[in-house]
Parts: sequence; structure tokens; C-alpha cells
Amino acid sequence: MSILDKLKLVEGVSARNHTIKAILTTLTEKHELERINSERVSNICYMIGEKMGLNKDSLKELKLSGLFHDIGKISIPDSILFKPDKLSKEEYEIIKDHTKNGYQILRAADEYSDFAEHALYHHEKMDGSGYPDGLKGKDIPLFARIISVADAYEAMTSDRPYRKALPVEKAMQELETFKGTQFDKKIVDIFIQMLSDNPALMSTV
Repeated sequence: MSILDKLKLVEGVSARNHTIKAILTTLTEKHELERINSERVSNICYMIGEKMGLNKDSLKELKLSGLFHDIGKISIPDSILFKPDKLSKEEYEIIKDHTKNGYQILRAADEYSDFAEHALYHHEKMDGSGYPDGLKGKDIPLFARIISVADAYEAMTSDRPYRKALPVEKAMQELETFKGTQFDKKIVDIFIQMLSDNPALMSTV
């Protein structure tokens, strides 16, 4: 039985919405790293959206989409999610499933169903080499493209079980290197300009 089918067994929309909140709470309370990741990605997404001139409702949706983007990781075994060594091919395929699982979870609740597509596609790449569907360029939803940049920056500038955090300047260089292939060029340019114009942001995002 899929995660979606299991959640549908919970009666009522409000009950399913509560279940989604409980899943996120379980994930973030169990793993401090995931809580920090989700909050940082959410805040970075909001700042990028503001700079892009998104309206208030869109900013709210983008911020919450950033918060929920990795909710599908609740289905990934801890031994894989926090493995300090290189993942095997089989383990990497399991990790990749978190986007589809997140989609199923969020689609199950009316209150969060709009965020499902962004969770599903935030690991797609502009050149079509991402997952799960190999979407390319503007076929990738805008919010998923924003989350992709925010998530990559957050991951690079945070300690991980397999490596120490990169300096902010190095992370910015990596975004520059892969804009147009992995990341949306316009979004990267906006984010890097934000950091360059306000160096104080570097210590807060």
C-alpha cells in the first residue's frame, strides 16, 4: 500500500491535514538537521521570491513549499539518510524516492496539495538530467526551480554526515558554475546579487 493510500484511510480533510503536520513534526523533531534544513530553505525561498516581485499569496505558498520540500524523507531509513560514507547505487535510488513520497503525502491533504508539485520536482535540473521525470528548463515549475537553488545552497553551507560545510563564497561559486545546466540562471543571479549587495545575509541564510 502506498503512502497516499495509507493517508486516505484517515477520515476527513482536516484529519489528513493534521496527519501531514504530524509527519513534518516527526521528521524535524527526530532529526535536528532536517528541521534546520527545512527552515533555512523556506527562508531563502521567501527572500528570492520577494526579490522576484511575487505577490503576498505566492510568497506564502513558496515559503511553505520550501518548508515541506523534503517531507518525503520520512520514508527513508536513517541508515541511508545519515550515512557518513558514499551511497551505493541502490541506496541513491532509495534517496531519490523522497520526491515521489513527498508528492504523495502532500497530495493527500487539501491544505497542502498545492505544494506537492514543488516537492516532486525540486531535484529536476535545467538540462533535463534531474529526477524524477527528467524535466527540462521552464517545464520545471518556478517554485521547484527556486527551491532547487535554495536547497543546494543550504546543503553546501551546512555540515553533513559525509563532509563539513563549505564557505559561503565557495557555495556561491558552485551555483555560478552550474547555473543554466543544473540551476535556473535568473534565480541564481538574483540570489547571488542579494548576497553580494548585503554581506550580512551570508551569516543568516
